[in-house]
Order: sequence, then structure tokens, then C-alpha cells
Amino acid sequence: MPTRKYKYKVTTLSDKSFAAGGAYRCYYIKDTNVYAPEGTLGLMVFKRRKDAVAFIKSETNNFDSFKIKKVIPIGRGSVPKYICALLNLNEFYDPCYISSLIQQPPKGTICYAGVFVCD
Repeated sequence: MPTRKYKYKVTTLSDKSFAAGGAYRCYYIKDTNVYAPEGTLGLMVFKRRKDAVAFIKSETNNFDSFKIKKVIPIGRGSVPKYICALLNLNEFYDPCYISSLIQQPPKGTICYAGVFVCD
């Protein structure tokens, strides 16, 4: 049997997406499938747990307000070429038209159409 390649999702303590709001907010509940909203780049996860930890540390001083959940990807992953630097995740998903805000995605970022939440 092939080994599963786990990925890592950053959520709030209440199992919500890290920073996405409105139509982009997803809940990551154990033993459920979560799918990206239509027309987006996909669900942002990290290839390695250490990349998820580094992302939290770079975005906030309050590490205790977040969880890192182990997920199994659904579909084929893709790495965005760039994201909008505002990283209110609404801007992550929407096209960025202001060149000064375009940046590389955080290290280890990969997007999937969906994930299965393991914990």
C-alpha cells in the first residue's frame, strides 16, 4: 500500500481558515472533506509542518491562537506563482493588480481543490 503524503493546514482554534472571511471561510473538522470555493486557487496548505509553523510565526506573535491540522490532499496540487502581499486571504484568492503587492507565496505553499481533515 502506498504511503500517504500528509500536508498541513493552518487554522484558528475554532477550526476556521487562518484569515479568510466571507465566502472563502472554510471549517476544517476532523474526518471531513473540505473543498475550495469555486474560482479560487484552491485550499492553501503546506508541504511540511515546519513550513506551517514558520508561516504562523511570520504572520502573528500569538502562536497559541492557531492549530496546524494534518490533511490528505484531494486532487492535484499546484504552487501559485505569486500571491497578493496583503495576506488577508481574500486577497490571496483574488487576482492582484497592484504590482507592488505581488510576492512569492510562503515557503512550502501548495494549493489543492480539496483536503480530507485527519485531525
